[in-house]
Parts: sequence; C-alpha cells; structure tokens
Amino acid sequence: MTDFEKIHVLTKELLVIYNELDEEAKSIVDEHITNCPDCKGLFETYHSTVSNNQRLCLEHAEQSTEIKPFKKLIQFKTIMYVLLIGIRFLLLSLILNKSFDPTRPALLRGSLIVYYFPFVGLSNIVAFVFYRKSWFWIMLLVDILILLFFADLIYTFF
Repeated sequence: MTDFEKIHVLTKELLVIYNELDEEAKSIVDEHITNCPDCKGLFETYHSTVSNNQRLCLEHAEQSTEIKPFKKLIQFKTIMYVLLIGIRFLLLSLILNKSFDPTRPALLRGSLIVYYFPFVGLSNIVAFVFYRKSWFWIMLLVDILILLFFADLIYTFF
C-alpha cells in the first residue's frame, strides 16, 4: 500500500469526525480532499447531509418544545391565593359564630381585631411577596373594609 492509499483510507475514516479533528490533522485531510476527487465528493456529501440534519433537528426541537413558563409557580400562586381567601372566610365565619351577641356589639369588633387582624397582616405580607400587583391591593382594601365596617354591617342587618 502506498502512502497515498494509506492517507486515502484514513481520510475516509476521519471524514465522519472532521469537525472534531485537530488543526494539523484537518490540514492533512484538506490537502488530500483537494487532490482526491473521490474523497472530495464524500466530504461534500457528508458535510451537506450533516448540515441539513443539524438544521432539521434544531427546527424540530424549536417547534416541539414550546415551554410553558413557570407552570408549577403559577399553580402554587393560584393555590396559595385560593387558600388565603378560604381561610379568610373561615376565620370570619368562626368569629361571627363565636362573638355575635346582639347585646354586646363591642365583642364582635374586639374579636375581629384580636383574631382577624394578625391573620390579615401575615396574609397581606404573603400576598405582597407573591402577587405584588392588583391582588395585593384588592385584598388590602377588602381587609380594611372588613376591619372597619364588618361589625357595623352585621349589627345593621341583625
């Protein structure tokens, strides 16, 4: 086997990993490709096939992987919001059940301050950290209205 044939066989084997070759090996393969039409055709065929396959893989990957951003975080925030509203209604109903006495209106107002106000403070901190937009301001307004007018509203109708 002559040196040309040896380089020809090695070049055919190295065309598969052409992009990963060292500069010295690439220069030897490039030199052989310019002199050998058979290897030049193989190189062009292989190089165009690899380029097309890579392009198709990238396009397919971009199309098939539409990421739903922060799906778990959105679910957590929704569950947290529903839980906070549910606890508010539960706490208000318990306060109304235990503290409603038509002869002592100050008892309901005092129970609201003692039991509802600390929960409002903590839940609004959580709402501020996780929501920061309109939900925080809506809940803050609702809580202020409840603290100021809930007892008066209940005694007006009962």
